[in-house]
Amino acid sequence: MNRSTENKILTCGAVEMGRVMFQLLHLIIVLVVMKKSTYVQASYEAIVSLQKSAHQIIERFPTQQKF
Repeated sequence: MNRSTENKILTCGAVEMGRVMFQLLHLIIVLVVMKKSTYVQASYEAIVSLQKSAHQIIERFPTQQKF
């Protein structure tokens, strides 16, 4: 794999992680503002959501290298 391809993969991964972080922040704000759950439950749900998203990113961008 050449350098350009590695950079594209890393950029795609970074963009995807930024999107996940935005969704996570939005989820916490909605849950707290709407008062549908406590802070603890909102945090737990956000962590579970982040873990699912992280696994999706890892599956989408498999790599042989470890950084």
